[in-house]
Amino acid sequence: HNYSVSGNRMGIRVYGTLTVMSGDYSSGLLLYCTETGTINIYGGDYFSVSSYSSAGNGTVNIYGGTFNIVDAVSGTINIYGGSISYIYGNVNYPVTNISLSSSSLTLARETSQSLTATISPEIAASHVTVSWSSSNENVAQISGSGTAVTVTAVAPGTATITASAGGKEATCT
Repeated sequence: HNYSVSGNRMGIRVYGTLTVMSGDYSSGLLLYCTETGTINIYGGDYFSVSSYSSAGNGTVNIYGGTFNIVDAVSGTINIYGGSISYIYGNVNYPVTNISLSSSSLTLARETSQSLTATISPEIAASHVTVSWSSSNENVAQISGSGTAVTVTAVAPGTATITASAGGKEATCT
């Protein structure tokens, strides 16, 4: 359904599920997600979106759009995309995927190559930490941190390099 909302400083309380694809709500529409509500926002311009729930169960999922204020009073706010001027409270930046610049490396002893992790969605990359590990540090060692590291072969053999972030992981052998 398509609905038209107008007015100055108007609020909508969501008890069920509200999906917003686009629109200009920057003049003062306030979206409040209650303890039983879910708001999915894919686009549009907003003044304020808030998750307020005494039970802590309301969920706001932001996939896109432009926001003046996102306020995580309680409940959950997951940010997958969009542009936000002010964030109050704790929000989540869920990782949907992690990939590596190479799925396999062949290195001679005492040679190195860089390996880069790409986090999706892009907005999550600056809010999560990438952890790196080698299945066999006697064969391959990792130096550096962040999204780009250097892998050095220290002896013949096979090792799996794993990058993990936000509960997702990617490997290179």
